[in-house]
Amino acid sequence: FMLGLVSVGGAGIVSESNIKRIAGIGNLIIEIFNPEKAKSEAEMTLVEKDDADSGRIRYKKAAATFALILKHPIMGIGPHPRLDVLEDNYLLYGMVHTEALVAGRLMGITGILLYLTTLYLPFRWGRVVRRMTANTWPQLYNFAYALQAQALVILVGGAFSPSVFNFPHMTMFVVSGAIYRIAREHAAQWQPVQELPANLRPAYA
Repeated sequence: FMLGLVSVGGAGIVSESNIKRIAGIGNLIIEIFNPEKAKSEAEMTLVEKDDADSGRIRYKKAAATFALILKHPIMGIGPHPRLDVLEDNYLLYGMVHTEALVAGRLMGITGILLYLTTLYLPFRWGRVVRRMTANTWPQLYNFAYALQAQALVILVGGAFSPSVFNFPHMTMFVVSGAIYRIAREHAAQWQPVQELPANLRPAYA
């Protein structure tokens, strides 16, 4: 079942239309940093034009939101700001599709730091847990590896999502903290066992 699911999903990702859309991302980056070398609208297909328009508005909204965060760096503007705070700028209405910027809009620089911390610590804790359980608890070692991978997935996915501090993100953060503590207690109990003479160690050691 899983093999079939991956095959179907992979076929969709590498379809001709999606390959063209992914290639359009490169043109948008060129357009932002070196407009003279970007494709003109006359050279684009209809899908490429749609994607280019979407990319441009996302970039403009992100830039406008970042400028707004710099004006309100300590507390942000909260979830329901007054209209005058938005400076009558249509780019600031609605949510920007980047979790770090949403956190900054809600809580200023503090929100961005909090968001990044809740992604860094699970990765860091996962690394420590793997080091402490590599030879003694393979199940917890693998679980910590999965949490590290999830932290990276959430970080990458968060670049395209407005749903900051969502349930999977917070669950990962709490669970990674719990297994970090479990692994520390496990390591503290395991060390005295390892120091015993070989003939006195339990079978699992």
